[in-house]
Amino acid sequence: MPASWTELCAAAGRAEAVLCDWDGCLALGSRLHPGAVAFLRRVGRIAIVSNNSTMTRAECRGQLVAAGIAVASDDIHLAGDVLLREAARQFAGRPVTLVAGPAMRREAERLGLCLQGRDAAAVLVLRDPGFDFATLCRAANQVRDGAAYWIANPDNMHPVANGIAPETGALAASITAAAGRRPDRIIGKPHALLFNRAMTGLDLQPEALLMIGDNPDTDVKGANALAIHALLVGRTTWKQSPGARLCDRDAETG
Repeated sequence: MPASWTELCAAAGRAEAVLCDWDGCLALGSRLHPGAVAFLRRVGRIAIVSNNSTMTRAECRGQLVAAGIAVASDDIHLAGDVLLREAARQFAGRPVTLVAGPAMRREAERLGLCLQGRDAAAVLVLRDPGFDFATLCRAANQVRDGAAYWIANPDNMHPVANGIAPETGALAASITAAAGRRPDRIIGKPHALLFNRAMTGLDLQPEALLMIGDNPDTDVKGANALAIHALLVGRTTWKQSPGARLCDRDAETG
């Protein structure tokens, strides 16, 4: 059950920094919750710890800054962005197949990844709104042939204003089923990588942190596995924010 506004503010007041999920928590679709903005303006240090794989950290920071929230780029940890940076180091100069939307493909090229698609050293799976049968065939065959197989997150869906949007995990499930092989590496929550990067950047121990998110299986379990206190938040939490109102406009997560 989502925490109340009072519970959330009390827990944040006891923490030295707050780790925040993005989709379904701070944002619904492409817009920040007004209640979430009100909360972020009350707290001190924050870091974004999100399974989002369609947005660069520059885009994320831009939305926060536009809302009057100060956050350093190094305190934004998005599963898709982190996957691309890790892959750029490990597969430098080698061709990879990238399943991703246009913005993340541009970011991959900026980071120096070679998106040739033939004889791929790795298949990298992010959320791709244009995912189709041809993409599935190419990725599954390359995974079957031995390419490294990385996915940004295991999520099957995330909430948007008018329902749900299929997520990276749902796309990867079809590749896994066709190729008969599970991913070699999963970047996002509940795995520890994003949490550890956030703690290192903040230079804080688990007991000094609060994690807030909307998913008990990724946000809460992932945080609790590292002894980080976590709270579920949702629409009911933000509705209790003084003066806040939820935007009910349909929006698709970017």
